[in-house]
Amino acid sequence: MTVTLRHAPLVDARPMLEDGDALARHVDELGYLYAPGLVPRELVATVRRLVRRYAAEEGLAAVDPGDDEAIVAVPGARFEGSGYEDPRWLKLQQDLFPHPEFRALGEVPALLALLERVCGEPVMAGRGDICRLVMPQMAVQTTRPHQDHFYVGGSTAIWTAWMPLVDCPLALGPLAVLPGSHRDGFRHHGEGYAGTDVAADAVWAAGDVGCGDVILFHCLTVHRAWPNTSDRLIRASADFRYQPRSHPIHTGHVPVGERELQKR
Repeated sequence: MTVTLRHAPLVDARPMLEDGDALARHVDELGYLYAPGLVPRELVATVRRLVRRYAAEEGLAAVDPGDDEAIVAVPGARFEGSGYEDPRWLKLQQDLFPHPEFRALGEVPALLALLERVCGEPVMAGRGDICRLVMPQMAVQTTRPHQDHFYVGGSTAIWTAWMPLVDCPLALGPLAVLPGSHRDGFRHHGEGYAGTDVAADAVWAAGDVGCGDVILFHCLTVHRAWPNTSDRLIRASADFRYQPRSHPIHTGHVPVGERELQKR
């Protein structure tokens, strides 16, 4: 049965970025912050080219699509299972994670400064970073509603910065967040990547997002991927996670993505 998702536009936080009180109210109320153009498009483009190259080496993306702004899927290319255990996806993470440009994308000064304002102190990066590839017309692998805290563990003050690596209209399957859901606390999640249940009439915050845009969200904010209904384009994005430096590092839980890499 096909479920029709409802959505409302993301709230642009730029008008309140210089007003600390307004920013704090916004974050407390919604549990997310949408900052268009926060990171340089040129750096995003560099990382996109790396991702496309590694995806092409694994037989997932076209080697030369003739369009530097997109990542085109090889016809019929699909991930196995949930996608997170697929060896081609794991190899892409291993190739990409240590690359200086990928690390630099998560450490853009404007992004770190904004996170410091949101968290009230300097932040620590590297709390569970990941690159995601969403293949076209694969609704079964669309990331279900969930809270990052279930998969990442550790501090409940962790924030994720979600960045599209390609210009991402709604049809390409961008991130969608459930405004205010962090206020309800930690939810029950099913096994593996089953996620958490959300009312069928929930209204998600989602819309067209572009390279350079960032969506920050709290680790208790429920979020999901919008389905990628394009015919041939891969939705590529990066998640970078941060926590306040004063919070202890949780070592008993392996962040999502890293646990699969450790199995290899």
